[in-house]
Amino acid sequence: MKKIILALVSLMVITIGCAKKDLSPVSPSTSVSTTDRNPLHVTDISGTIIDKPDSVGVDPSDEASWIYIHFDDVVNTASAGILVKKTNGDTVSFSKEWSVSGGETDLILKPSSNLDYNTTYILWLIASEVSDQNGNLLDNDGDGKTGENPDDNIWKAFTTFKVDGSRGNWPSNPGDIVHPWRNSGVYFLIGGTTTSYIWTDVDVAVDIMDLDSNYALTGVDPNTINSNTVMIIEKNSGYKVPLESITYEGDTSASDFGRVLLKPQNDLKPATTYFLRLLGSIADKAGNKLDENNYIAYEGYFTTLACNHDSTVCAEDVTPPSVVAWHNLGSSFEVEFSERIDRNTITLSTIYLSYPGYGEGVLTVRDEDGHTIVKFTRGDGNSVSGYTAYVTGEIKDLAGNRKGGTSSHNF
Repeated sequence: MKKIILALVSLMVITIGCAKKDLSPVSPSTSVSTTDRNPLHVTDISGTIIDKPDSVGVDPSDEASWIYIHFDDVVNTASAGILVKKTNGDTVSFSKEWSVSGGETDLILKPSSNLDYNTTYILWLIASEVSDQNGNLLDNDGDGKTGENPDDNIWKAFTTFKVDGSRGNWPSNPGDIVHPWRNSGVYFLIGGTTTSYIWTDVDVAVDIMDLDSNYALTGVDPNTINSNTVMIIEKNSGYKVPLESITYEGDTSASDFGRVLLKPQNDLKPATTYFLRLLGSIADKAGNKLDENNYIAYEGYFTTLACNHDSTVCAEDVTPPSVVAWHNLGSSFEVEFSERIDRNTITLSTIYLSYPGYGEGVLTVRDEDGHTIVKFTRGDGNSVSGYTAYVTGEIKDLAGNRKGGTSSHNF
């Protein structure tokens, strides 16, 4: 059963309470080292957005455009989770005026510039990003578990008045006009349990949610979440990781509601940087997209550890090779690597000189004291001085670690 906090009839303060949400390990911790462990609560939201939610002012100096929020504790004023957004997801700038009295906090939000006429906005309070001065997060559903996304969040819709001062077109039945949003960064699971450690055998996840036409929390269209819109990519090579499955949990009563879960076919490579990419074409059932304006809506980077979660498979060598020295030898140059290099990756396309006809050259390779040294000789016999040599990221060591990134040296 949903717990409805701040039950203001017809005022549409939306607070969703459901089963405990697995939090991303990159989200603020719900454990705090403080003698004060009392959760933070929003006890009142007021102003024109409550009294006349279809007639909110547009002028920053007009009190009809101000939003008043009362907390039952001293709030950390650096909290980033108090926002006003348009229905397309764009954040609108509001100034914050804080006042503390009797151990409680009042906040006045004022627009930084004129709002648009006859336009719907949404006040957001993201529980995992709002805390008191001791680090206790919001607990708006009253279950004692603080900072739960989305359980403790608040969404509050309001509409500005028209140019002539009459009521705006209050979206009592406007259809779904709110765009879905990403509710977390990248996080990781082993056997369905979140972990802070990025083992090579993790599953990768991110949360995506939406509000329906009644401004109630809902899921997106699962048909828009697939291998064409959600993917894991190896950063250096651009290799798209094959996936065993991609699933989306759209049931708001589920503990993992909103979770997009990606299961790689095979373990990820050790000590390798990847990124999770979400395309803007992910959409809700009304067709509102995650990002209307951009092909790529999000990229979250992460680097794996050297082992799988139970350390039964560990890579002995996880360090990529690097260039440690360059030597000018007249009509040739030598480049020395930090370790032995896979000779199959040493070609005129991975090690070369930028002179006219740079493809015309000769490579010779030798290993000394565990290092590989490659010599490039100009095909025309002229000096390498005044030109730039390059070693590309495709170079690999004997363990298969890719160099990553291009190194260069001007002689």
